[in-house]
Amino acid sequence: MTTKLLGATLLALSTSFFLACGGSASRQDTAKGTETACTGDGAEFTPKLIGAHCCDGLSPIADSHPDETGTCTQLPPDALICADCGNGACGPGENVCNCPADCAE
Repeated sequence: MTTKLLGATLLALSTSFFLACGGSASRQDTAKGTETACTGDGAEFTPKLIGAHCCDGLSPIADSHPDETGTCTQLPPDALICADCGNGACGPGENVCNCPADCAE
């Protein structure tokens, strides 16, 4: 009886860990044998982090925003946003500075 309870507890804990760690937003890197998480739509990342990349279907765009005068500024210079720029809809993280094709003024 104790063995069954222990097994059920371990199964529940491992399932919870998998879901909490974003199991559905990761991929297997077969060349290195390691698992790396991808960056989702509208999320910021820096290419300085080893393995940092956008999820499938997304591309990195500048983390650029218009200031009070409408001038585009990028802060910090190495920050990028994963987005589906060019799909005809102004989506998460996109604006007139970093995706003018989708976010016309």
